[in-house]
Amino acid sequence: MTRDENKKEKDVEKAHNIRVVDCPQYGCPIYPIELPIIERRYSKNYNGNDDKSYYAALTQKGQDHVVNQDRGIIHVRKSTARDDEKSHQNKSRNEDGQLYFSMGVFDGHGDEGHKVAHHLQQHLFPKLDSKLRFQKKEDIVSALNETFLELDRELDSSIGNNGGSTAAIVLHRRRSSSSSATVLYFASVGDSLCVLFDKKGGDIIFQTKYDRVHFKEEQDRILGMEGKIHTPPKHPKQARSVAWSVKKGEMVSLAMSRSIGDWEHLGVIAMPHVDVVELPSSERERRGFIVACGSDGIFESRRPEFVVRQLAEYGVNRTAHLIDLATPRNPKAYRDDITLMALQIGN
Repeated sequence: MTRDENKKEKDVEKAHNIRVVDCPQYGCPIYPIELPIIERRYSKNYNGNDDKSYYAALTQKGQDHVVNQDRGIIHVRKSTARDDEKSHQNKSRNEDGQLYFSMGVFDGHGDEGHKVAHHLQQHLFPKLDSKLRFQKKEDIVSALNETFLELDRELDSSIGNNGGSTAAIVLHRRRSSSSSATVLYFASVGDSLCVLFDKKGGDIIFQTKYDRVHFKEEQDRILGMEGKIHTPPKHPKQARSVAWSVKKGEMVSLAMSRSIGDWEHLGVIAMPHVDVVELPSSERERRGFIVACGSDGIFESRRPEFVVRQLAEYGVNRTAHLIDLATPRNPKAYRDDITLMALQIGN
């Protein structure tokens, strides 16, 4: 190993081994490790952790991009016997509803997209946790909706008018101390994706929705809110929202029908799709599940079914290899930023 290779190896290890002293009650943040180049020795099993890890989080900047506009985060908080005992003794404080893990990916676009994605990475889960703590009667779906909309409104106009970001998140929050089921809440806007699947068979149980302008219900809303849409006659699925950019002095377009930011695009909203999936405890322990979240850099290059099969067969340590497979071999070909994170549940 050369001196440069050895330094790169140590930098990766250092990035992974950072210890955060002041962690929120729902877990210390885990950020995707930046991989400038996927080297051959990592291509099969490198994930930034040891090969037996239950999670992986990796990102790589597109070769034509000035900055990596993707952001991601994982929080993991392990349940303890003391937690369960406290939840029985003091239900009024909602301690039976602690976040046990949360994960999100945010893919920025436009001139200020990386700032929007960073804003979401740093503030989405703290804001959500704060809302859940102060609810008299817990309503996670409404808390998720409010969190997405507030994060959109909080952007500075110089950012909100000149960039946006997707958001695809998943969180586990126990419904009650008497229930041992794993209840997962998914929320998303844009074209990033979270997928839940069976670890043994690789069968997809749930995946978040794509928000595309060509969907009729999305088109109807955009046009009803005085937005404009351009639809190529021969390629209707490539329909895009179009708007005048004051900063650029020209028309700009957007393929997504929902996002955080993108204020210039009338009818493109920040209201997320929210879905609830319950996994029985018996199935969770017998079969095990994996939830993976990634930007469109991975899922437009490789179909979700392919990514799922690879992770189901080889485990979460397959993430780097999948990023490598999503990278065009032609150095002149466009390559988007790519982020892929995966976390194993049960078994």
